[in-house]
Amino acid sequence: MSPLLRVVNLAGLCLLSAILARAAASAPDNCEMSKPLTCSNTSWLSWSPGFAIAVTGFIGHTRVSYFRPKKTLSWQALYGLSGPPGQRVRLPDNRYLFSACPAHDCGGQAAAIILDDQGNIEAIGFSSFHCCEPHTNLDHRYLDFYVRRGASADSLIAELKNWGNGLTVTSMVHDPRDDDGIASRISTHLLP
Repeated sequence: MSPLLRVVNLAGLCLLSAILARAAASAPDNCEMSKPLTCSNTSWLSWSPGFAIAVTGFIGHTRVSYFRPKKTLSWQALYGLSGPPGQRVRLPDNRYLFSACPAHDCGGQAAAIILDDQGNIEAIGFSSFHCCEPHTNLDHRYLDFYVRRGASADSLIAELKNWGNGLTVTSMVHDPRDDDGIASRISTHLLP
């Protein structure tokens, strides 16, 4: 092998090694729902072991039409949290908010989940247009919150309102008029 070819092969090998090392360093392979700080964004959280079971256990099987018609709450939450992920946001009282929007369907639609520092689900929120429900104006965005009943319920609701009315979600809305009067289209459901 010529000296020049050896240098080219060595340079290519070094570049490949650098790329693989960087990818390994940026990919948290140890994301655990029970340790929210190990999950840097919503994608990692949603892929963590037991996540879907925990969401179903928290929110249940009632059928709603938020992102798609007549799907269970757990299906809607998992669908909403499955697309382009937001970074983990630290909240007061050792809580963490993770959010995302449905894949290929972000135009103001999104979902958020709040975990405590042990990975227990405290709240789940939806920003949607209430797809296909009778008497629903599809030109208006709705916020629906499912919050664990208790002393911290008010602060959890406030955090979900901040998320649902925040720039990350509102910047995705195709027509700003969709949010006219949104304060009257916020529903809160307290869960045991």
